[in-house]
Amino acid sequence: MSGGPRRHPKAEPAPTPESIMSLSISRLMLAVAGVAGLLGLGRVLGYGLVLGPVGYGGLIYSVWLVARLSRRWAAGMLGGVAGTTCGMTAWLCIHPFPVVGPVLPVLVAVVTGPPVAACVVAWFSNERPREVGGGGWAGRSLVIVLAGLPASMAVTLWPLHLAFEPARPGFDRLADQVAAGSPVAFPRQVGVYLIVGAKFDPTNPRNVALFIDANPSGPSGFARTASGSRNGLIGSSNYAIPLGGGWEYRDED
Repeated sequence: MSGGPRRHPKAEPAPTPESIMSLSISRLMLAVAGVAGLLGLGRVLGYGLVLGPVGYGGLIYSVWLVARLSRRWAAGMLGGVAGTTCGMTAWLCIHPFPVVGPVLPVLVAVVTGPPVAACVVAWFSNERPREVGGGGWAGRSLVIVLAGLPASMAVTLWPLHLAFEPARPGFDRLADQVAAGSPVAFPRQVGVYLIVGAKFDPTNPRNVALFIDANPSGPSGFARTASGSRNGLIGSSNYAIPLGGGWEYRDED
């Protein structure tokens, strides 16, 4: 090894008050110009159209700033954001809205996706070195699953299937009673659904409609159709969601 003198890096000169003032003025001018530009765009395109995405971007950035404080903060933010998103998406899947039923869960998943992703990135960026190699796999798996749940709900609508499947025997019994002409009192609770009315096809009694909304101008509910036949008791002009065993959830204009 050489015994020559060590070279020390040169110390950076301390910023002068003049340079700090110049930098602050430049940033202030850029901020004023940015605000003026947004207001100008708002007058042309509409303030909601311009300020909405800006506010949404600010929300994502705020979530990122809080989540990156520590891994515990990131986990808490992820649990709050993803948990709320999962609850909203599951409710929208189990109780589809008229006309736009399957679209709303997708919209919720898309809107809440970036804040969830910000929490996930912050959580992984705060990962301890000893956990990167092999440990901490359970935590990483849980984070990935929690972040992906809303998208899986929106794409497959599995909460609707999960809510219907335990109630399938009750739906079949009620449909059989209606098809047999037995007196049935409505409204009647079947699983998590309140059935407000029913109809059956006299030409094929297995074809039954159990209404969640019996509005004649746009009914919605569960339709059971015999194999090889057509059930027109509830149309499917808006959407139809197959549930297996001849059952569908339908919504009509």
